[in-house]
Amino acid sequence: MADQAKRHRVVRRGAKLDRLLDESRFKSPENGKNRSFGSASPFSKTTTGIEGGSQGNPEIEILNNLRTKALLSLIGLAVVMGLLLFVPAGTVQYREAWVYLTIFIGASLLISLYLIRKDPALFQHRMRGGPMAEKETKQKIIMLFASIGFIALLVVRSLDYRFGWSRVPVSVKIAGDLLVVLGFYFIFLVYKENSFTSAIIEVCSQ
Repeated sequence: MADQAKRHRVVRRGAKLDRLLDESRFKSPENGKNRSFGSASPFSKTTTGIEGGSQGNPEIEILNNLRTKALLSLIGLAVVMGLLLFVPAGTVQYREAWVYLTIFIGASLLISLYLIRKDPALFQHRMRGGPMAEKETKQKIIMLFASIGFIALLVVRSLDYRFGWSRVPVSVKIAGDLLVVLGFYFIFLVYKENSFTSAIIEVCSQ
């Protein structure tokens, strides 16, 4: 039973990777031209893991590229969030901001690594987000206000810290951090159960 369950997980993972291969294009090392990988993926009819791939394997190349994208994206996000938190605060001695930033980036990293390993196609979809990625004007406006709201959430809290507008008990701060962790856990569960959780508003064909 354990072996059968393991084979089922590997086949399911291979199907998800096939979907990513259908949507990805890489340059062929032989001729330098763009090359598409689709239904010919060996994962369609095998139960072996991707870890055993040989050098030059397109699946391994895709996963390595996704890991690089994830790392660069998170570094960029950490820098932007750090500026939005510490510049308005007027100091880097802002303990609550460091805690929040650590939780946010740490949870994002763990979820990204999970998706790259278990559902790389979903991670590829999640990389396309933000107002400019939307197709409809109304959708662009909605996402623009959502982005502005997130920025304001960071900036206003930092200004509050700088000018002492409010005094929040330590217990409330801890509860807030725990809610952030809980929120990321719910996000993880959604990603785990739904392989079509896009970062933009779209209708999938299947």
